[in-house]
Amino acid sequence: MSAATTPGPCHSCAASSRCPLRILQFTGSPESPCDPQVVTVKRGELLSFDEYPHKAFACRSGWFARVVVTHTGARQITDLLFPGEISNCGSLVGGQHAAPVLALTDAEICLVDGEEFVQHFQSTAHVVLGMWRSCLMQVLRMRDLLTALGTQASEARFASFVLSLRERLLEIGLASPDNMPFPLRQVQVADLLGMSQVQISRILNALASDGIMHLADDTIEFGNLDSLIRIARR
Repeated sequence: MSAATTPGPCHSCAASSRCPLRILQFTGSPESPCDPQVVTVKRGELLSFDEYPHKAFACRSGWFARVVVTHTGARQITDLLFPGEISNCGSLVGGQHAAPVLALTDAEICLVDGEEFVQHFQSTAHVVLGMWRSCLMQVLRMRDLLTALGTQASEARFASFVLSLRERLLEIGLASPDNMPFPLRQVQVADLLGMSQVQISRILNALASDGIMHLADDTIEFGNLDSLIRIARR
């Protein structure tokens, strides 16, 4: 693995305003932030938290996917991780093993000492709220995904996924009303939504032909958002 670790203060991070690691501010001073290490990861690399024991992780830049590696070695994508989001909160506060993350783009992830993080987490109300929100949003995304898998046809499932992704990206300033980044490959989307790559390809072609949305150069351009919303509600 070619991940490289370098020092990187929080105050220079574009995601700092929404990141629990930055909110923590161990010393309480913006001039003396938590000062995490920054791990740079190339697109397609798998980052195992076993390589960095007793650390808290947050996405600094780029996109990651949480993956479960089965006993056969196959990878199942379960969630997406954007800048400012904690990746292993379950392992920090609940003793659960943290799932590895796959870099969907060239990306960075921040590390801080896990024990120190938990100490401040236990004693600082706004850090508790930040962590609670991060963990809650992960649970809600899993609930929505399971609901879609069990109740929606393939086209509606895909439309719901795109709209949910758009809402998350708009919230953190990484999308505009008319377009959003979309670096996922068709096989990764199929994996996440429980569909085949052929189904994803057909849906994308149909949506483009109908002028609803178009995917090119890792970017989705929305042509008719209302139609996409109607598809998601089927």
